[in-house]
Amino acid sequence: PLEIVMLDRELNYLFPSDDLNDAAEGLFGNKSTLTSVTLGDNVKTLSPYMFAKSGITTLNLNKVETIADNALANLALTSLTIPGNVMTIGNSVFANCDKLASLTFEPNSDGKELSISSNAGFGPFYHCPLTTLNLNRELKYSIPGVDGSGLFGAKTELTKVTLGDQVKTLSPHMFAGSGITSLDLNKVETIQTRALARLAMTSLTIPGNVMTIENNVFEGCKSLAELVFLPHSE
Repeated sequence: PLEIVMLDRELNYLFPSDDLNDAAEGLFGNKSTLTSVTLGDNVKTLSPYMFAKSGITTLNLNKVETIADNALANLALTSLTIPGNVMTIGNSVFANCDKLASLTFEPNSDGKELSISSNAGFGPFYHCPLTTLNLNRELKYSIPGVDGSGLFGAKTELTKVTLGDQVKTLSPHMFAGSGITSLDLNKVETIQTRALARLAMTSLTIPGNVMTIENNVFEGCKSLAELVFLPHSE
């Protein structure tokens, strides 16, 4: 009946099967009594289902670089900060995190992008009722091909988005169908297919740093009455 884990060591854990499909197979998965977890500087990897369905509601990822499949699934987190040292987020990491409302991605010190995996049919934050997003990092994400399955697409609760200086690309369907009504594109250079589709924006400023706008970016933006293109400066 674990309640506290203070982990300052990388753990080599052999899973009971090649295809894990249950939280109970994670190192500390399915431990509803586990409410306090501290990760030390030596912990670089969260293994599959590591804390899935445990009782933790807050987590400092500290020096973690890899979050493997389902590592944080079924948690009652309300907010989470992804530090710049995280380089990989696996499949279904946030599955059924149905209280996760605030998400912050911190910048990487070398400007390197964060790779995020996805399952076919929906995006990685599909179950999260996000309202606030602070994105200070370039994200690498391949959508599974379903409209609304962008990183933060179809999030009607998502009304506040801040884009930091490292964000150069808005990926396909990235915010399509979300609840944002205003957006500062800051340092964005490329807006990919349908990234801003079906938004309720009434006006938008395209700064001079934007170099490419792809197909159907503003599809279904029925309230967009004012569009301002600022000059490009070399």
